[in-house]
Amino acid sequence: MRFFLLFKKSNFLILFLAFFLLGFTKSSAQNAKQDFQNLFNKEAEGFTLLNQEFIKEGPDEYFLKSVFNYENEGVKVEVPVFLEYPEKSHLEKNEIGKTPNIVFNPPNIHEIYYSMDRNALTDKIEKEQLWDINTKIREELINKESFIKWQVQYGDILEDLPALSLFPLEIENFNYEEMTIYQGASSRNLSNSVTYFNPELNKDVKVTIDHGLKAKLNFKVCDKSSPYLVNENEFFVEKNIRKRNKTNLTLKYYQEGILVTVKIDADENRALEDELEEIKPLLEKLDIESMKQFEFPSIHQPFADVPNTKMDTDFFREVFTINNEDFKLQKVTSHEDKMILTYHISNEPEQLNFKLHLAYGDFGKEIDGGRSNIYRINHFEVYEEFECGRVDLERGEKLDIINNSYSFDKQKIALWEKENVDFSKANPLVDLVPAKVGVFKLIKCGFDINDLEAGYVYKNKKDDEVNLGLSYGMKAVKEYHEFQLKTFNENEEMESGQFSVNNHSYTFMEIRNGIGAFMMKDNLLLRLFIESEKNKFNQSKETLKSFLKELDIIRIFQFEPPEDYNLEVPTVSKDGKEICWDAKCMEEKLANCETAVFGGRLNFRLSVLYTIEKNMDDKCKISMVYDRNPNKDWEGKPLYFTIPKDGDFKEEVIRKVSDCMEGKSDDCTGPLMDEIE
Repeated sequence: MRFFLLFKKSNFLILFLAFFLLGFTKSSAQNAKQDFQNLFNKEAEGFTLLNQEFIKEGPDEYFLKSVFNYENEGVKVEVPVFLEYPEKSHLEKNEIGKTPNIVFNPPNIHEIYYSMDRNALTDKIEKEQLWDINTKIREELINKESFIKWQVQYGDILEDLPALSLFPLEIENFNYEEMTIYQGASSRNLSNSVTYFNPELNKDVKVTIDHGLKAKLNFKVCDKSSPYLVNENEFFVEKNIRKRNKTNLTLKYYQEGILVTVKIDADENRALEDELEEIKPLLEKLDIESMKQFEFPSIHQPFADVPNTKMDTDFFREVFTINNEDFKLQKVTSHEDKMILTYHISNEPEQLNFKLHLAYGDFGKEIDGGRSNIYRINHFEVYEEFECGRVDLERGEKLDIINNSYSFDKQKIALWEKENVDFSKANPLVDLVPAKVGVFKLIKCGFDINDLEAGYVYKNKKDDEVNLGLSYGMKAVKEYHEFQLKTFNENEEMESGQFSVNNHSYTFMEIRNGIGAFMMKDNLLLRLFIESEKNKFNQSKETLKSFLKELDIIRIFQFEPPEDYNLEVPTVSKDGKEICWDAKCMEEKLANCETAVFGGRLNFRLSVLYTIEKNMDDKCKISMVYDRNPNKDWEGKPLYFTIPKDGDFKEEVIRKVSDCMEGKSDDCTGPLMDEIE
């Protein structure tokens, strides 16, 4: 009996807990929905909220339309503004009924995207006024702090950006403005930072957290720095005049590999104690202990698989030129076990002596100094003579003199890199093309250490430049698909077609004031480009063919991806139809009327899909649907027609669509025909 009563009580507790959690979830979802509607700044000048409606809603997806009455400087208009979380798919696809094209690339604050409906206003106000409203939405109506707080409370922003939890969001008189947070281990040079705005002071305050080696390098304080204690944490304080005679107040805390830097504009004539007192509420909210205990992402070293190659001092002396007679190159030294080389440069009259370090890839990570790069070679300028806290106006003028005092032969450096540095493990695509192709010499090279992409620029003695690119994987598939769509839907003014070189077939097309050519095999895309004027199109095409004649295509397409490379190319659409990535695939399906779909976006305003629907004796039924179209009444409405099974898919479809549009065929049906007629 006692067991039975216990069993009943347990069931009652479980049932009660279930109802409680259900009620809590519904309440939380309702709160999230209500708070999502309140993300706009209610005090934004000129904006009055008229109505709101959710086109899509939660608990994990929100798409909100808000209509504001905007009145300012003689302009009075209703402005539709959209918010979407956690993606921008509806904004991009216009899945909002009859609403016109909203935006090309919606801005966002982490996973909340926003945009006004520009086309709804195009005929009502001038273009300049349209952009003014867009700016006011971004700067005044959008409440960035609310966007972040909503995602902290209801979203997964702290899972995506865990270091954001180190920055307080509830500080009186300090409002969130901007953030830059580690998004993963590959963010090698990125600091975690949040910028706050104090409306009473009318100033921004930037708080930055660095850790590890970067914290060590960035922790430099002048002898004249004064200590400032907050919550038993000692900050070093500096007040210096910077460029344009602006004064800057900097506080730095460094312990146990953590560096916290706080920067704010200051007044040269005010007492330091008064200015520190104004930002003390923010400093008191910084949880230094949590920062010390926080597990920052491991720092990715993209050059870890690149073997060390000694940087020959004679070669790098040859590619280096001093352009100012007041400077002299004293010597060039190289590091024995690191790809680091140093130019020692002197300037006797002005005492602007400095060292210029060239450090390949990650080998320069411990060097501190001004940094820029030549391909993957970073060069660091180190000026030991400049005193801490000197007026930056004088320092800046001298740095300009130094920066203009030398130059490099980048073409020779590109050749050196191609011939001497082994990238086969970091990016095996790099080794597939040589430094010289016939009469063409390599002048530039570029590639991605973290992805299978590589690009090169070659030039002959006539100054003809050929751009060659290689990519493998899903990006290659998408680029190839884009080329295919453009050639399939070409207009009469655009030249395109195919040519053959050494028994290899290439598709070419007019693109960006030049000629683009490409070939795809086993998910590896070879693409080429040469600039060309319209009246020299054929001549440029022959130049491109002469380049390809000397290129070892067989070696390129013998490429094998790394064993651990995972490639999943979509083969089936959301509605279960097989995806074709080119017209050749559709032609193969056409022979037996096998269901398949081919198409996609041609530009920001036009997207079309072609589908083989079903067998019709000796013909196949085809549908064409505009997913996007400048004429919104045409979107989503199919056009049906038939083409022969043994026909050329591209030619038959283009001819039939043209006949349907011009009313020359009685074989055209569907909702789109109703609109056309």
